Amino acid sequence: MVDNIKNSDGKCLVVSVPINNGIADFIGKKGAEDSLTYYNRIYNKDVIVAITPTDLEDKFYGLAESLILSDQIILQPKEINKLFGEILIAASLTQKRIILIEDDLLDYGKIDLLSKQLGITLEKCAKENIIEKIEDYKVPEIDNSDKCRVDIDKSFVVKGAGTVVLGIVKKGEVKVHDKLYMKDSKEVIVRSIQSQDRDVQEAPLNTRVGLALKGVDPDEFKKGDTLTNYKLEPKKIINGKIKLTGVNKEVINKNTNYLFASNFSYTNASVESFEGDSITLNLDRMISIEAGDKFMLIRKNEPRIFAYGTVQ
Repeated sequence: MVDNIKNSDGKCLVVSVPINNGIADFIGKKGAEDSLTYYNRIYNKDVIVAITPTDLEDKFYGLAESLILSDQIILQPKEINKLFGEILIAASLTQKRIILIEDDLLDYGKIDLLSKQLGITLEKCAKENIIEKIEDYKVPEIDNSDKCRVDIDKSFVVKGAGTVVLGIVKKGEVKVHDKLYMKDSKEVIVRSIQSQDRDVQEAPLNTRVGLALKGVDPDEFKKGDTLTNYKLEPKKIINGKIKLTGVNKEVINKNTNYLFASNFSYTNASVESFEGDSITLNLDRMISIEAGDKFMLIRKNEPRIFAYGTVQ
């Protein structure tokens, strides 16, 4: 059976779960796993994808990836410790909706004080009501009807299907038979699309998809690559506007090095210039990125995620 997600009038909702104390498993069925682990669910007509960092100790950049890729952030702390503080600071920089799972053992006085200091409001929700809470989110209307962009995090071969890539639709929609460009301007054709273990003819914004492609081998893709219906040139020099946390302020100097994370891409970056809220970064490697993309900068000191920016 081939379904058409778009015609169901449902929403595709991507949520970040920075620490999974069982809430991601409650939200959906566990799927693909790398630096991020995915949990998927269809509820009524809506598709919900929860993204949680797989290993914050060895792959801390996964936290930045999950926060950037999501529209909502769900916190389920078991204690108010340094890691929770770091996550709350990073989440506050994004200005996205933050939902706190209620727990009788939590010190809400401490959490409310931290939230007030960061200038954010947490929406409290019981675990059993979290699906309805996620679902009531109104997805912002963005007119990218003439554009299609899929950000890729994995590629492999499937017997009978050939090269398959996994990713998230970040602009517009992707359809079967679409001709899309890779980062080197090579053109590929979408043979088929899967979402939530269903074959579909098209997939809209925010959909977690598997694309079977014609005209390419899986080793031609790296995590962070894109497929677009317009030519997107990879960049090594990034100009952006950034917002810094007021907690343990960072003095940003020329040639200072940070880890740069944007969507599924991460790399080391050196500061070329910084003035006011404008920054120019020299990346260690070329990545597929364009104006409007969000990014985070990660340092060694806590809080490690201290800046959230927009590519200009």
